[in-house]
Amino acid sequence: MSLKFLNQLEFSSLLFDTIFGLILFYSFDSLLGINNIAIMVFYLFSMLVLIHWWLIFKSTDDSFSEEVTDSAADIVFGIVYAVVLYYLVQNSRGLDFRIATAFMIGLFVLDLVWSAIWRYVGTWRTTDKERIKSMESILSKSLLLDTLLAASYTVLFVVQRNVPDIAFIAAYIGLYIGYIILTFKTKALNIDIF
Repeated sequence: MSLKFLNQLEFSSLLFDTIFGLILFYSFDSLLGINNIAIMVFYLFSMLVLIHWWLIFKSTDDSFSEEVTDSAADIVFGIVYAVVLYYLVQNSRGLDFRIATAFMIGLFVLDLVWSAIWRYVGTWRTTDKERIKSMESILSKSLLLDTLLAASYTVLFVVQRNVPDIAFIAAYIGLYIGYIILTFKTKALNIDIF
């Protein structure tokens, strides 16, 4: 018989709420020094990306429950996600959009690795076949989305110097808005709007 320690299970969620909250809080301070409207839009959008991933983390905790919340591997992955998101946001206020795009690619590659590990390498603790089927479905869709987005942002990364900044920012934002919509449609993000 194994005992569950509730404080241990809550640690992961509390840690990431704190990290994401701090990144967001300190990002607002940097808004004051931005004078270029294109960079301001790009930077604000990077903060939206941060919030979206925060919601994905919360949704993952709900969907996968103790499968991920008390996993040391998941905590390590979560910290790496937070570092990548931090640098994505910080590099979004500069004139070189390629660096932020490289971190965006890194974010999707990291999520691809996380999804592949949980889908094909990790073992489920639950024996509920319906729940396992649901989790594997979410992971399979995530693998597809991550691959498509990593490839799309790689194309943007390659052509960035040959495209006007406004067109680049529009494509960058448009791709990610498509991703947000798809996360709601594929149930990777299971938060109701109303």
